[in-house]
Amino acid sequence: MNRLAPILVFVCVVATCLAAQQDQKSTPRRVVSADVAWTHDRGKPLLRGVMVQENELLSADAPGDVSIECNDGVRVYSCPKACSAGACADTMNNGTTHLVKLGRYWDALVRREPREPALAAARAGGNPSDAVVAVDDRGIHWGPALTRVLEGRYCLMSSLLPQGSAPAQSVVIEWDRATDPEGVVPSSTIGPGLYSVQKGTPNGGACQVDADGTSAWVLVVRRSDFAGIDAEWKKQAASSTELERAGASISTVSAVRHAILAGLADSIAAR
Repeated sequence: MNRLAPILVFVCVVATCLAAQQDQKSTPRRVVSADVAWTHDRGKPLLRGVMVQENELLSADAPGDVSIECNDGVRVYSCPKACSAGACADTMNNGTTHLVKLGRYWDALVRREPREPALAAARAGGNPSDAVVAVDDRGIHWGPALTRVLEGRYCLMSSLLPQGSAPAQSVVIEWDRATDPEGVVPSSTIGPGLYSVQKGTPNGGACQVDADGTSAWVLVVRRSDFAGIDAEWKKQAASSTELERAGASISTVSAVRHAILAGLADSIAAR
């Protein structure tokens, strides 16, 4: 019996190690952003919210990114041509990886936007920008969201996130940096909250949004909260700027920025 004891201990250790490895391989991981080039499980598309297994083989046959929620943060796999990677691996074949640490902000993103939208390229006249803006007795100060928009007369269609949680509201703005760089528009219907904002053309009493435009996420906050929230937004958004400089796709950069704004919106709501 004594001679069998070491053998039994060895067998138990091996079995425990194998079980631990198996558990690691079967750990489900959530996709938070993916370009159409990326697939898994013999060609199934990777989409926001899809669960993959840790170390499962992911592959792309064209340029694009996929972002996977892992233990140490979100792993972004950027592919320039044709690539592959194990889910949550810190390296990949023929591409580059980036680690983004935003904590529970990713949960806030997925709650407000379960499905990742298709993103259009920049259009003539400019699209609104993701931003934090203040609301006070004068109205909403849209300026930070209009930094890329040419001066002119527009309407802004605002939908509280998640989409469908409240009726969309629109305002008309005479955007002129020289006379009003803050872009103040009186509004009694748009209060504090996180909105998807689209630019359009006023058409009678309606807002005809730009067909080829891209919406921005705009966090409307009370004037008393603006300085602190805007400073945190700019600090956190540096991670998206670094990704953009490193060659990450538009969808990846957008997902990071939206996750930050969603997380900040949650932090205000929790006060």
